[in-house]
Amino acid sequence: MQNDDADGAWHDWLQGDDVGSYVDEEWLEGLQRIRLAIKSEGATTVTEYESTGFGGVGANGIVFSARGPEGEKLAIKMSRSDWSFYCYIRELPPSFLFDTSGHAARLQRKLGQLIGDSMLDSLVAAYREIIRQLVLNLSEWPPVDRFEWNTEEGAQVMNFGVRMPGVLATLERYAARRGADPERAGWAKRTLQLLNATSGASDLRPSLLHMNPLYVWGGAVLSGFFSDLSLASRQVGELLSARPAELETFVVQGWALAKLMQVFQIDSGDRFADFWQSACDGLNIGE
Repeated sequence: MQNDDADGAWHDWLQGDDVGSYVDEEWLEGLQRIRLAIKSEGATTVTEYESTGFGGVGANGIVFSARGPEGEKLAIKMSRSDWSFYCYIRELPPSFLFDTSGHAARLQRKLGQLIGDSMLDSLVAAYREIIRQLVLNLSEWPPVDRFEWNTEEGAQVMNFGVRMPGVLATLERYAARRGADPERAGWAKRTLQLLNATSGASDLRPSLLHMNPLYVWGGAVLSGFFSDLSLASRQVGELLSARPAELETFVVQGWALAKLMQVFQIDSGDRFADFWQSACDGLNIGE
């Protein structure tokens, strides 16, 4: 796979696949007369704005019409990809809001509805980046059945990572692109077959990842929710305790995710690790 044009198209596809794909314009249009707290780059304090209307969606951004603290009219542009998660659950993070009454209860209910939802893979920027990096590395590593790792921990983390549902789904989508890039599409198909035929991460049961409360609430943590991690940790700890059959699996999946974020230098990865540690403290694992 040395064709420069094909390599460029491959990288572009990986970078763009599913990024910012979910936008709920109906919900965005309803965000009027909402007081937004926005900290400008380099600023130490937040400025209050009032949203006066939805200005539209572009390829990379979302625009709001707003009124500033002195009544001035202006447009506020925000990254489209950062808003995918907010749009999907129809909830702004507390960092944008001055009035947070009822927010915690609504958020907990909505996150509960996300358990089992594969959309998390593309809605959460950190998860998208992990999946992109893993698929990119798979294309550069030896075939899966010839993987060698320096440590047992590295083998466990990476064998779990390459079998995450989002990685398999990405490979499936590319395997279907036979007309656009037949050579790499063939590689994607062969890699899928090898991943499905080998049992490198069977003990971590990666197919259950979307059912893991740590993955769901972790997506919210990574998307700017839960300035107080103890609230998210308490909610998830209760949910994990209610699933004794999967408890240890879910906890180790969370550990592996934290390690992947460290390997790929994911923004807010340390925050996820803190959340995982706090949620798992006090759990009776292996008893």
